[in-house]
Amino acid sequence: MNKQRKILVFIGAIFLGFVNNSLFYWGAFMPYVGSYFYNNDNSVNISDFVIVMPIGQLSNSVFSILVGYTIRYIYPYWILLFGSSFTLVSMFFCSYITNPYFFCWAYGLTLGAIVSFMFLPLVWILWDYFPANKGKISGIVLAAGSFGPVIFNSIIANIVNPYNYEATTVEVDGQEKQKVFGTFVSERVPMTIRWLALISLFFCSIGFILMPHAKNPNNTEIQAKEVPTMTFIDMLKSPKAWNLFFLMGTSLNSNIYIQAMYKVLGMIYINDDHFISYIGSAGFAVACIGRLTFGALYDRYSVKRVLTIDLLMVIVFLITFNISFSSKFLFALYFIMLSFGGTAIYSGILLQGSSDFPRDKWIFTYVGIGLLPGFMVPYIFQRFITPIIGYFTTLLIISGITGISVVQILLHSEDTCSMKISPEKEELIE
Repeated sequence: MNKQRKILVFIGAIFLGFVNNSLFYWGAFMPYVGSYFYNNDNSVNISDFVIVMPIGQLSNSVFSILVGYTIRYIYPYWILLFGSSFTLVSMFFCSYITNPYFFCWAYGLTLGAIVSFMFLPLVWILWDYFPANKGKISGIVLAAGSFGPVIFNSIIANIVNPYNYEATTVEVDGQEKQKVFGTFVSERVPMTIRWLALISLFFCSIGFILMPHAKNPNNTEIQAKEVPTMTFIDMLKSPKAWNLFFLMGTSLNSNIYIQAMYKVLGMIYINDDHFISYIGSAGFAVACIGRLTFGALYDRYSVKRVLTIDLLMVIVFLITFNISFSSKFLFALYFIMLSFGGTAIYSGILLQGSSDFPRDKWIFTYVGIGLLPGFMVPYIFQRFITPIIGYFTTLLIISGITGISVVQILLHSEDTCSMKISPEKEELIE
């Protein structure tokens, strides 16, 4: 592949990456959607819509397993093309759903499917064509994913709330207070969903045109690694696989919580919709830098060292996050720093999994299921626990869970899992 073609592939990957992180702009969109359904039915609790993220991750986990198996027989490009196109069309039609519970399931399943049909196929295509720079490649893809919410947050805020109307405080069941936008803002939500689907499809179309459609014939290294060495039972017996599984949930729960709840926290303590949207965009923009920075660091230093230092920094900011509620500047600073720190986690676990199981990357589709508890954290706390204990104690508990992940990383051995394939096992795998 010549230099000009490589540049075009990178451009295509970046445009696809913009859409890949769709699940993470739900935190910015959720208050508007909740207001839309609340204005149609005052019994609706906006906290219920946090469940879209765990539904999305459930969808992501299920479809990722499907993608992990299908990719053995179909080149990833075709999974990327047909899977992403179908899910974006589904997103468009979600705008016509008027039942809040059906909407949560339909939209959540759609957002999760987008991630499944995009991320792993895209990474595997790029690793096929750029096998010597996996850390940087992963960083670039994830950086593009982080930049996607920068674009979509601005689009959402300016379409659904162009005049920066403030949300008003209402009570649910005479007790729980929540912020709700008026009818002008809420009635624009279905139109906003359609615009998000159409813009996403436009970005993907550019990526589909520029990405390679077939396997790299010159990459004998990747071809040699395509024969797996482990069965599903072997994976269940592997301590490393289980540690990576639980590490997914314990390490990423803080990043997931902040991304899901920053808009809600901002509306309560700052109450400036456009400012919070711009801060969200700034945080995701800084996350792009973080993806590239940590991608380069992972190519130079061990995953254990980089990830441990990063998570310790995240814990410090979580414990002191309550300070940021006193001013716009501090709120922006804390959100941006946590957005930066959160970028090291997923790519680090991805690379550690690639190192532990170099010929069994399918295992990562199961390891990814460990994200489900992490995505449940915002919903469980916001719906049942935080109204009782408050946000300060909630953040302390989340920082404690993150501390568990530091211990897991320190105990995780870094030697590569390399298994010799016996003739019997090779026959079973086939």
